[in-house]
Amino acid sequence: MVIIMIKQSFNLCLLSTLILTGGISYAQDRGKQLSESQKIENYLKSLKEARIEQIKLRLDVSEERANAIATKWADYEAPIRRMSIDSMSVWRQMQFIIQEATSEKEKSRKIKPLFDQYTTLRKGLSQSRLRLYQELPMMGDTPIQQARILFLMEEMERKERDGLKIHRKPQSMD
Repeated sequence: MVIIMIKQSFNLCLLSTLILTGGISYAQDRGKQLSESQKIENYLKSLKEARIEQIKLRLDVSEERANAIATKWADYEAPIRRMSIDSMSVWRQMQFIIQEATSEKEKSRKIKPLFDQYTTLRKGLSQSRLRLYQELPMMGDTPIQQARILFLMEEMERKERDGLKIHRKPQSMD
């Protein structure tokens, strides 16, 4: 029992280190003159590498099998990332319109297409997340592997969110 707890603790430390390394790498890229797409590509590459290592450790599978699962994970996650960025952009546009010094009627006219676009994006985002969480765990060969994939997904998502929060620049209070 103690050995299992030590192994889980080690895996958690390794996971944190891999994700943090990816985040640091991403943050360091910010200082270089890389395009935004290059920065994202580097970050996603580091994230995939961390996922492969964790899948190998947690599921006790080969490099090839871990790579296949990580690749499918990235495929399912790609539309989620795109829709998240798009929905944040539409959200900011709606916020700007709400704060405009124009009539409510004019604001309503401007915001209607954005509101429709935002709700469509949110619906697509929910559907894509549902697909990810329903289908990726099924790549496990046994119910225990499926559960481990699900737990790993949740844990890595939380670590990624936490890591990105740390590396975001604080907003200036001008």
